[in-house]
Formats: sequence, C-alpha cells, structure tokens
Amino acid sequence: MTQPNILELAKQGDAKAIALLLNRQLQAKGITAAASLKDGCLQVMLEAAEAPSQQVLAAWVSKSIAGLGAASIEKVKVYGRQTGAKVPAWSQEFEVAGLKLPVANVTQGRASSSDNTESNQLSLKERAKLGDVEAIASLLNLPLQNKGITATASLQDGCLQVMLEGDRVPDEEVSIRIVRRELTNLKAGAIASVKVYGQQVGEDFPAWNREFELKAEVSSDSKKLSTDKFANLTDLLTPIIDLLRERKFKELLDIGKNYLNENPDRQKRLIVVGVIVLATLTFKGIPFLGFNHNIKGSLTLKDDFFGGVGQFCNGKGGYGDIKSGRQVLVKDHKGETIATGELGTGKIISDNHCQFAIEVNGIRKAEFYTIQIGRRGDLTYSYQEMKDKNWELNVSLGD
Repeated sequence: MTQPNILELAKQGDAKAIALLLNRQLQAKGITAAASLKDGCLQVMLEAAEAPSQQVLAAWVSKSIAGLGAASIEKVKVYGRQTGAKVPAWSQEFEVAGLKLPVANVTQGRASSSDNTESNQLSLKERAKLGDVEAIASLLNLPLQNKGITATASLQDGCLQVMLEGDRVPDEEVSIRIVRRELTNLKAGAIASVKVYGQQVGEDFPAWNREFELKAEVSSDSKKLSTDKFANLTDLLTPIIDLLRERKFKELLDIGKNYLNENPDRQKRLIVVGVIVLATLTFKGIPFLGFNHNIKGSLTLKDDFFGGVGQFCNGKGGYGDIKSGRQVLVKDHKGETIATGELGTGKIISDNHCQFAIEVNGIRKAEFYTIQIGRRGDLTYSYQEMKDKNWELNVSLGD
C-alpha cells in the first residue's frame, strides 16, 4: 500500500489506514494504535508499556482525525491503556466537527508493597472499601458470574473503571443495575464516579460504555444501619428487595449475618429480622407496602433462523435486543417505573419460534400499567385488564 493510497483510504474512513497513519507518528514513542469504525463512530485504542498520557494524546488524536475530513466519521472515542491490561486507564469522546471535551491529567494510582501487605490482612469487603481494585472486582464478580460476565477494574483520581466481558456482549441495562447496586452498597469513599465498559471476549473495543456518579458519602455516624434512625432502614430494605427479585437468597442471608455481627444487641436483631420477614412477604405477593402483584408470562419471537427444538436461543439482527436478561420495565399511569424484571433464557419451542419467560414481581396497584421490553413498543393495560388476565402476559413478535 503506497503513501497516497493510505492517505486516501484514511480520508474515506478506512480504520486500518487511519491506524497506520497514527502508528507512523506513535511507534517512535513506544505507543501502538488500533482503530475500528462502526455507525459513524471511530474508536482508537492507544497502548504502551505504561498507559499513554491522556492530556497529550487525546488532543493530538482529535486534531489528526479532524484533519482527515472523513465524512463517514462523526465522532471519535479514544482509549488509553497499559499493554496487557483489559481495562482502559482513561477514555475520551468528542465530536469531529464540534467542540472538544476538556482533557485531564491521569495518574496511575498504585499502592506500595507495605500498603498491599496491610491490605491483604483485611477482609475482602474492607479492602474494597479502601479502594483495592482486586477486591472490588471480586465483589462485583459474585453477582455477575451467574450471568456469564467477568469484571476487572482500575481506580484513578476517584474514578473507578470497570470492564465487563462475556462470551456475548453483556446486557447494558442489567449490568449497570448490578454494578450500581453493588458499589452503592459498598460505600467506598475512594470512589466518586464510575465508568463501565461492556465487551465481548476477544474483541478489541468495548461495545458500550456508561458513566455515572456515586452518591456522596454520609457521615461516619450514619454509615451503619441504626435503630435510632429509622430512615436508615431503607439502606437495608433496598438491597434485600433487589436480591429477592433476583432470587439470590444466599446473598440475602449474608446481608442479615453481616448486619447482626455489626449490631449484636437484641433490639437491632429484632429490627433486621423484621425487615427481612417484611421483604419476604412483600416478594411473595402479600399486600404489604402496596407491592402485591406479580406478572408472569412469555414472549415468543418468530424468525427464520431458529431451528432445533429445545436449544437455547436469542434474537438476532433487528431483534438483537430480545435476549436472555433483557430488562422488562413496568411503569404506572404517572410514568414512574414501579417494578423491573427481565426475560428468562430463550428456548426454541418449535420451528422458527423462540420463547422467553417473563416475570416481574412486586408491582403496586395503579390505574394503568405500561410495560416495556427492550426497544419494542409499549404495552399498556388498565388495572382491571391485568386483573382479568390474572396478571399473565403473553406477547409475540415477528408473526
């Protein structure tokens, strides 16, 4: 490939040609670039023995790509990571024709050997609270492994970056919900914000990323659940409800044990037992706190590529959002989300038909319900209609 051909291909948006041009400037600095273009977004991964400088290279890449004038490139995502690492040390996104996002210095925080020795003597949760990324990743992997997802993490300047990998691209909504819940419950003072990436094993670039802030830490006096401040019972009830909905009873028992160990007196024992009993009754549909209905049913997808009755299946192409673990939202007449569930494992029930179980628990009474499944259109039913259906929902796509 001659020089004119490389430049012309790069101007047409050829990712390999763009990577070649970038590498001619970067390789002398010990940095390697890889590029991928999809749906108007050019992703550039910069790797070196030590994570490349965001302050210097993000701006340089932005000018280089903008100078090509490639009409097929609308925005650019630049990642920097250490060679051999899975999680980027930093990432930045900018519009090619728009204003560039501010860049910031990034320092790779590493604990000294003496710090590591002391840290290893602490429990997993205690180490995670102190910002030990290996401990944080281990805690995240507990709920994620059931979904075939593995987490790795890095922490720098208060921003926790989490890479989630699976044989398939991890479901974005389900993954974010789990990571947010676990980190919120952890209350690690070292973590101010979180950036999560989802990637298929073996791929060079993340399929998606999401960033969110963690709530500010409360004072040390109110970090532990207290019988003197009943508002803090919400901190206990919320994860209990989440775990019950996901049928993770072992984790539920662990919460109770940890709470009792930290709060040994009799009064606090009675409160935690009462909260768990109340949550259990709520989950099973007994009308406490207004959570007294459970939706069950199925979604049947028809597509030509399905075959082999009894095999596992997921939607493809235009139905790519219909798959195991896809979030199911239930909203009330005010548009507020009042319950969440997810599609079960898809199984082929006949030629060209793949069926997923639907289950959403803990739904309070409302005038109307709007049910959302992936990118599909909304399904709206009145309370009486759902009651007449005996709270059973069976829908089909592709017929």
